[in-house]
Amino acid sequence: IAWEGGLYLYSGDEHMRRREYEKAIEAFSNSLYQQRDYLSNLERWRAQSWTRPWLEPTRIGIVTRLNRLGNAYRLAGKYQEAMEQYQRAFDSIKEWGLKYPYENGLYEAVGEVYRLQKNLPQALENYQKALALAESQRRPAAIRSASARVGDILRQTGKPAEAIPHYQKAIQ
Repeated sequence: IAWEGGLYLYSGDEHMRRREYEKAIEAFSNSLYQQRDYLSNLERWRAQSWTRPWLEPTRIGIVTRLNRLGNAYRLAGKYQEAMEQYQRAFDSIKEWGLKYPYENGLYEAVGEVYRLQKNLPQALENYQKALALAESQRRPAAIRSASARVGDILRQTGKPAEAIPHYQKAIQ
């Protein structure tokens, strides 16, 4: 089950690379289904010591698949479906108490959906959350990306002076 789910994940990544978003949605959905099935099996055998090391990585894999599925929906222009997947990812992180290393990317993706929907205040709020997480994790590429997005929104909302420090941070 785990291997099949992984192959669907790779297939989805390849479809994304080719900009075949509907095919990516199908592949990521299949990968998510397989990963959830694998987690169900692990949880059924939870009392067995061999399952414990696999629970958290499997749960992180589910959140990763929800993120990628959300991205595929977003790029396909299906914003409501994208937001549903991102929300499922946030809910899973909270439910399982995960330390998901790419949570900032989820906030940035949500910000992007809001930006595309012209809801700039919500976009800014999510980009700022992404930036705060990236800074707390000391992840330079994530800081650059989120800082630039915050700067973009501030500039678009008529606050170019407030945008400059964010662009400078992105450059640094």
